[in-house]
Amino acid sequence: MLRRLLPLLMIGLMVSAVADDTVRNAVEKSQDRRGRRAAAQELKTDANQMANLDRLISEWDYLRSSGADDSRLLAVEAKIRASLRRDLADAQSDINKAKRETRQSKREVRSSRRDVREERQDVANADTRREYHREKHQLRDDRRDRRDDRRDLRDDQRDLAQLQKIADQKTEIVSTLANLQDRVVAGDASARDAQARLFDTYLELSRKELALNKQEIAEDTRELREDRRETREDRRQK
Repeated sequence: MLRRLLPLLMIGLMVSAVADDTVRNAVEKSQDRRGRRAAAQELKTDANQMANLDRLISEWDYLRSSGADDSRLLAVEAKIRASLRRDLADAQSDINKAKRETRQSKREVRSSRRDVREERQDVANADTRREYHREKHQLRDDRRDRRDDRRDLRDDQRDLAQLQKIADQKTEIVSTLANLQDRVVAGDASARDAQARLFDTYLELSRKELALNKQEIAEDTRELREDRRETREDRRQK
């Protein structure tokens, strides 16, 4: 009786495992879709903020070139300064996120290195030809994962350095604008000339930052696909 039941039990366990994997895969796909939507929304918000800053600076340029009253110029300048403060806060948030991603990538590199070391040992300890070939195949997969994780870490470190550089340049511009404010209020034309150059430079930095964020989202999507693939492979090996 027990002999007849064992195959049925094994089949039941296999079906249950496949069902569990199917559910997990569906949940992960749903999570991935939500993540992509959130990233797209964040990118859209950044683009809208940059467009708003561009519009304010264009309005300021027009008022200045048309000889508008200082009161109108100062009102637009106040809006620009408020926009710059919000932008700097967002930039710091992006940097904090990039730091978290870099720390996570470092952990993944350490983990993949450990996997390769352990798999080498499994290859050396294989008792049969079949086991040896199975472990060699797994070692190749682990080496590929290690290579991917190292590349992801390099990308994250590069993105963090670029974001930090842009944020530092923006912070310096905002500080310089603040130092010019007394001269601007006093009607110093040269101060307004300097202000115009700083506005343009800040806007150009924002364009670079937006392009970098688009690139980072593409990299994050690729990293997520690789992580999901590794997870599915780990499940199949259990």
